[in-house]
Amino acid sequence: MLLANIPTSAKAQVNNTSQETFDYQLLRHGEMALTMTLDNQPALFVLALNEKTVLFQEEKSTPETVQNTTHTLSLGKSLYAEKQSFAVESAPATYREQDVKGLLGMDMFRNVVLTIDAKNQKLTISAPYRPDFMKLSNRIRLNEAPQQVLRLPVMVNQQNVSLPLRLDQSADLTLSQEQCQQLGVTTSRSLKIAHTEWETAIATTKEAAGSFLGNGILQHGLLSIDFTKASIYFQAYDENAIVYKSVSKSDIVVETGKPTDIGRTYFLDHVWDYTASTPYTYRDNVPCVIDFWANWCIPCKRLSPLIDELAKKYAGKIKFYKVNYDQEKKLADDLDIGALPTLLVIPTKGKPQTIVGPKHEELEQRILEYTGENTKE
Repeated sequence: MLLANIPTSAKAQVNNTSQETFDYQLLRHGEMALTMTLDNQPALFVLALNEKTVLFQEEKSTPETVQNTTHTLSLGKSLYAEKQSFAVESAPATYREQDVKGLLGMDMFRNVVLTIDAKNQKLTISAPYRPDFMKLSNRIRLNEAPQQVLRLPVMVNQQNVSLPLRLDQSADLTLSQEQCQQLGVTTSRSLKIAHTEWETAIATTKEAAGSFLGNGILQHGLLSIDFTKASIYFQAYDENAIVYKSVSKSDIVVETGKPTDIGRTYFLDHVWDYTASTPYTYRDNVPCVIDFWANWCIPCKRLSPLIDELAKKYAGKIKFYKVNYDQEKKLADDLDIGALPTLLVIPTKGKPQTIVGPKHEELEQRILEYTGENTKE
């Protein structure tokens, strides 16, 4: 048994810990983004882990209006902030283009343990203890709970140093020229977090207070942050098996007259298993339209209301699905989906057809033509 060698107290912690795992997506510049629920609507937030969560100001609103408005922000059953006033900032242009609604700060995670798995692009939120796949031996206690800045104790060139973590920077390690001299390092040295050690290139900056760890460290191991107990965990990916609860077929409910969000697993099970050695076979008796979209794709957003309208109009005759391109790149690559928006139209008889960058006024007729619905009375 996997738990056989865990001390009794640790077993109890694992057994009494609830945990939820969420997929995150990488934005244009590598930022980690989660789909939260903001005032009962899906909203994309970047994981920043600054001191406080920030909402981006809508273009037509004033800072005073937003600042004095309360909002409810949640993620699954684990994170919930009800009717709170959040800090407000103007969105950088790149975030505005990708429809990012805000930045997630440390204040949202004060009562939970946050675990980042960059290898599988997943975030696990557990309470009151670490997730079951994180070993207790990889814990590092902090001097105090993170407040304004999340600082990680690490070893650089066999010397202890505490550095802030910046998730918006990609390098493993950036040091000021002054700190390089203090540590006696040049371009490449060992970096060690908990029991995981690797050789890394060192980026340098002239800013005296410019030393920090970047999100590159997450390629070397899992990072858990226990804000309540002022501890972090860092564990190499090959140190312990990670088993995430897979989404079962019953977890996705197809509602008649509405587009349904699906992923690769559902596609293989219910649409077309292109991994099989057998000839092409469509797995349904109703034609379908699959809309490949992304948060940063403005034409996709303009197309979305029309897809909703067509799904309602042809309820029971044509199924409509939506696939998030950024979250399902494997599926998109396998199907040679590149430009967005792209619609994959699959009839009950015949081969799938694609419609790239559809003209709205022609879309309905093309869907009916490709599905064969225009020949039916």
